[in-house]
Amino acid sequence: MSALTANVALLSDTPVVDFSQVSIVAAALNKQVTRDFGPLWEVGATVSGFDTLESVPVDYWPVIIRDDINQPGAAGYHTDDNGQPFSLVQADDSWALTSSHEALEMLADPFGNRTIAGSPPPASPDPISQFDRVIYLVEVCDPCESEQLAYTVNGVTVSDFITPHYYDPNGNLVGHDEDALPPGSARSYFQQRQAALADGFAGSAIVQSPTGQPLVAIASEVYTPP
Repeated sequence: MSALTANVALLSDTPVVDFSQVSIVAAALNKQVTRDFGPLWEVGATVSGFDTLESVPVDYWPVIIRDDINQPGAAGYHTDDNGQPFSLVQADDSWALTSSHEALEMLADPFGNRTIAGSPPPASPDPISQFDRVIYLVEVCDPCESEQLAYTVNGVTVSDFITPHYYDPNGNLVGHDEDALPPGSARSYFQQRQAALADGFAGSAIVQSPTGQPLVAIASEVYTPP
């Protein structure tokens, strides 16, 4: 576990989402981070709700819900401003799920530049499929971002996430031992491939060549139930 604790602030900048809703979701995300995500990714963190941006302490990483995040086609994103990580989330029907997604990805990769080596994703296009090892941008929720793989904490829908085992070189794509986790905690995308889901879903990973060449591609796998 990290010796330092990251503090995440969840707040709304729109009347569509009031502080009572923010408080409920913040409590759920705090439990998700401390119970499920933190032990697997060795991250120490808290998530707290705030009513205004002005009330957020300067050392907290804000996740801000807005009517328009100026990112067409995206429900949320995380980045940093002069070394201070923050996330913006679109105020739609899935804002709680997106807040979970962005908070977890921000905790795993605060500055959006963390990479790790691993085997190419299944069904990768050429030339990615030709490499024995590739470099992944660490995006812990993207490979399992379908809402069908979400789970609930305190009755709030939160995002599933991969674990570091996703990148194992031995081909063990199962994220973790589900039996070793508390009831209701995160499930691996690759375990869920076995589930009889009603509809297909897609996961994606951003990879580049082993030498770090500017060759960057998005490789996706689409699962269609039998």
